Amino acid sequence: MEMNGFYTIDHTWLSSKLLSSIRGNPVRDSSEKEYPLVPPDYLKLLGSCYGLVCLRPTEPGYEDSICLWNPSTKECKKVPDSPNHFSSFSEGIEIVLCGLGYDDKTNDFKVLRVAEVDSRAECFEDSNNFSETEVCTIRPGSDQIEVSTRRSQSVFEIYSLRSNSWKRCQITPYYFPGELKPGVMVNGALHWWAIKRNDDYEAVIYFDFSDEVFKEVAKLEGPMLHDGEVVDSEFENNNVGVLGGCLCVLHKTFDQVDVWVMQEYGVKESWTKRFTITQDSIIETSALRLISDFEDGSILFSTDDSLVYYDPNRKRGTRKLRIPGTGCLKGAEKCIGSIVSLGSGTYC
Repeated sequence: MEMNGFYTIDHTWLSSKLLSSIRGNPVRDSSEKEYPLVPPDYLKLLGSCYGLVCLRPTEPGYEDSICLWNPSTKECKKVPDSPNHFSSFSEGIEIVLCGLGYDDKTNDFKVLRVAEVDSRAECFEDSNNFSETEVCTIRPGSDQIEVSTRRSQSVFEIYSLRSNSWKRCQITPYYFPGELKPGVMVNGALHWWAIKRNDDYEAVIYFDFSDEVFKEVAKLEGPMLHDGEVVDSEFENNNVGVLGGCLCVLHKTFDQVDVWVMQEYGVKESWTKRFTITQDSIIETSALRLISDFEDGSILFSTDDSLVYYDPNRKRGTRKLRIPGTGCLKGAEKCIGSIVSLGSGTYC
């Protein structure tokens, strides 16, 4: 019988175990944690920040709920529902991005939520910040295909832990392809791969939690672009990560992953291709994320169903790591323990 739960693995212990030998079961000393509010098989990890973890239920009917949790103190807080008609149950709305960050100017933790909104939704604004896509439908009872044009835009909202409230929606000119991805923390900000609407180019962007606006780090060019038009394929996409403390891009195609590192933050000329991955356990996944790297340059990835240890020097090879007693992996995050309070007084 499969068991579900949250598990923690000490990073220092895991590092020493992996660097000394890839033999044996390197995750046997994981610790199970009690989890907040809903069963873990209905939760998605959406990132961590200064010891806090952001969780989103995937149980049908509860997808718009967000929970903040401190695994060290066991304190948890359910974020209040948004008043902005910003629901994934509403016609024409799909939640595409969610992340937890810190505003150092106001000493406040904030949750960012972005939705893809089309013209059927109440919060759609008829401005210049939208793009058009063709939608093909088959008329019931016939083989006739109807082609229509749908306008859509990206709308975001901010929750403040300090005020325990949501702010009004705003429009951003960026589009976020693929599944709901946690942001990547670099230089104190959350980063994502995105596409600039209207201008139609790929870029690495970050969200400034103080100014509450998206900003560009770099426009992607040359070999970091996919051939042809950008598609929402999970198996051929870009994602961002952190390698050796530097921002990196995982340029994923169906047969390989090229790892590009920005050696000097914000300087496009400093992009360098570090290595190429061709192992099936890494490329045959739709949810590849870089979780951590170690002293010798080896990397810990998360995939659709497991953690994968990868050594680019090929001294120790590649291996899937599983936690004994559990089923498939549903998400992983690197979290630094803290005693930051959520002010909820609720503990699990």
